[in-house]
Amino acid sequence: MSWWWPTRPTSSLAIQGLASIFASSSTRQKLRTNPFHLHSPRTEDITVKAQAIPFAALLLSTFPLPHSQASDLYDYKKPRATVESTTINLVTKLTNGADLPLVLLIGDPITTGRYSAGVSAALKEHAYVSLLGTAKAVGDPALLEEIRLVLRQNAYSIIHFSFGMHGDSEGLRDGFPDVIATIQRHAPQAKLIWASTTPRMQSGGGPDKDVIEKNSLAADPIAKAGIPVDDL
Repeated sequence: MSWWWPTRPTSSLAIQGLASIFASSSTRQKLRTNPFHLHSPRTEDITVKAQAIPFAALLLSTFPLPHSQASDLYDYKKPRATVESTTINLVTKLTNGADLPLVLLIGDPITTGRYSAGVSAALKEHAYVSLLGTAKAVGDPALLEEIRLVLRQNAYSIIHFSFGMHGDSEGLRDGFPDVIATIQRHAPQAKLIWASTTPRMQSGGGPDKDVIEKNSLAADPIAKAGIPVDDL
């Protein structure tokens, strides 16, 4: 049996090949048990679809079985957002670069899209600025994992953090002490600064009750921890 690699762009071939393979349940099962259970096509049958099958078969052989899953999945009690984006930009000291302090901005997509770039530019000559921007809400156990991941890679001098756009008040009230404790545990030498969330303009002109309540709930544990507030 002869094999060849496709000469067309692999992304296009993979899409077409996987679509044709998934159309047959019997083919799916054969490929899972033996990814090379494909006969070479006759010369007259060589088409884009046929060329895609070997490449797609190799991809499919790496897929998990339909019912397999991690044994330690988080036990989410409440529905989550359909899309939870996370942006991590880590900046470290260069070997021959200036000996500047490391600053970390932690927050929601407002941090990512509204002021992280401006802060980085303003502090260009004074600090190396890293970013953890996440749509995960306080109370989500995966948020603590993301925080630990970032804090274990650099020794930060200043950590500016903010949460409040996502999740509900109950999650913030119950989970915020864990966020503070996680940051303090993995960055014991860092100076922490809490940034309150700016209330959003409401369609009817009334107050942003959700953000106001979350700022209020965060105020007590922040005060107890002695963390200064950047009132945004």
